[in-house]
Amino acid sequence: MNGMKNIKYLFGAVLLIALTGCNDDPNPAENSIIGKWRWVSSTGGIAGVTITPASEGHTMFIEFTEDSTYRKYVADTLQFEVLYSITEGQSIFSTEPVPMIDFGPQRIKQAILELESNKLFLAEDCFDCFGHTFSRHFPID
Repeated sequence: MNGMKNIKYLFGAVLLIALTGCNDDPNPAENSIIGKWRWVSSTGGIAGVTITPASEGHTMFIEFTEDSTYRKYVADTLQFEVLYSITEGQSIFSTEPVPMIDFGPQRIKQAILELESNKLFLAEDCFDCFGHTFSRHFPID
């Protein structure tokens, strides 16, 4: 239950997302979800377990593009690609609307509970589901 309690405290850090506008700068704007994110950990489930790349034996990246495409890579292999949208919406984590990522009718929406230049925390919007922490991936040129 502490995990759920901690998630509630993250609401003070919820940031607005800038997804519109043209930008030819290869470095993403501060506080933009656009870009590639490296999975750090996930916590949740009925047991409140925490899993990491070390415990699972693989890495994972997610990517949000300006053309509203979401990609998930596990061990550098594309697992799926889908269109997404972000809107303010009701979440089980707050009485106030929060930014919600909608991946389509057959996927669970995710609440954006923390978005900073180098950190992203997404929470699956359902009871006993998982929250996922990511760090921005900066490829070496």
